[in-house]
Amino acid sequence: LCAGLVMSEIAWCVTMVVSLKKRGVHFRLPTGLVKLLLSLVLAATPALLLLNLPDASLSRAWVLTAGTVAAASFLVLAAVLKPFEPDERDVINRLLPVRAFIW
Repeated sequence: LCAGLVMSEIAWCVTMVVSLKKRGVHFRLPTGLVKLLLSLVLAATPALLLLNLPDASLSRAWVLTAGTVAAASFLVLAAVLKPFEPDERDVINRLLPVRAFIW
C-alpha cells in the first residue's frame, strides 16, 4: 500500500514537471528538499538495520530504540546539511514564540 502511494506521488510529480516544461516554465527541484530527503534516507537506514538484525526481537523497547536512533540521526543530519535558506529560517523563527528553529 505504501509503495503504491509513493509510486503514485512520483508519477504525479513527473507529470507536473513535464507539463510545466512543455509550457516553458523552468522547474528546479529545491535544494532544501533534496537535503531533507537525503537526511531522511540516511537517518532511516540505521533504524532499519537495527530492526532487521537477526537477534532483534520486535519488542516495544527495541522499536522505541530504533525510532529514537532514526529521529536523533535525522535531527543531526538536518542540522549539518542546513536544508533551509537563511530567510526561510528567519520567517519560521519569527512565527515561533521562542527562537528554536536552528536548521
